[in-house]
Amino acid sequence: MPPQTDFPLVFEQLKAILRPYAKNLTVTADTPSGYSLDGPYSEKYKKVIFFGAAQVKKNYVSFYLMPVYIFPDLLKNISPELKKHMQGKSCFNFKKVEPDLFKELKELTHLSVEHAREAKRKTKSSMKFKLEIIINKPRAEVWQAFDNIEIMSKWQPSLISRELTDGTPGQPGAVSKLTYKEGEREFTLIEKVTHRDEPNELDGIYENDFADNIIKNKFIEQGKAQTLWVIETEFKFKTLVMKIMGNVLKKNYVKRTQRDMQRFKEMAEDL
Repeated sequence: MPPQTDFPLVFEQLKAILRPYAKNLTVTADTPSGYSLDGPYSEKYKKVIFFGAAQVKKNYVSFYLMPVYIFPDLLKNISPELKKHMQGKSCFNFKKVEPDLFKELKELTHLSVEHAREAKRKTKSSMKFKLEIIINKPRAEVWQAFDNIEIMSKWQPSLISRELTDGTPGQPGAVSKLTYKEGEREFTLIEKVTHRDEPNELDGIYENDFADNIIKNKFIEQGKAQTLWVIETEFKFKTLVMKIMGNVLKKNYVKRTQRDMQRFKEMAEDL
């Protein structure tokens, strides 16, 4: 078993792998036995995201690389020799200097950083979709039902409260606080009416800490007894997490809107 006197040299060489990335990250520890880097702040977890570290332990020196946990595909091509040094999903342990493995680890760290940058580059700051549904009622009656905030919870059952904080309900400039509860999760949206053209169109913005949702509701006559309701939606994401996950979750947003539209159709047709 190599003596622990080798550990400082092992530590310095592993630290040297991380040091070039310090200018774009945050150094949270720099001691003779520990060197650590943090990434950016995460809105989702309400804390900064750990990037990597080199630490002297009792029986070995550990090298942590969090990107390989986030992007496990990065590990597909590592050598069997390096894999033998893995503990868990993002830690590599060494008891002596391993030049070839340290070179491979350096390349893996560089690849991890580039992969993270590419993932960030591909993230989209917005998401759009358009839906429509035919309602078997004249447009005037559809508008009257849609404009009635007293029955809004009937077709949006997760809405538990609505509080007007400014302006006149349904008019441009009106601001309301909407509270929803889905399962155990409760959340709030700030609704701002931006445009009203009765009985053709009613638009608004729904805001929270993670995104602004811009919605245009258009009502188009389809003869005397039918109305085409068209919704144009654009989410503008505010956080990195939502920029990454927003488009992944697009199907969920679309399905939720479709359910609300179907409930409104059934309610309006029964009035």
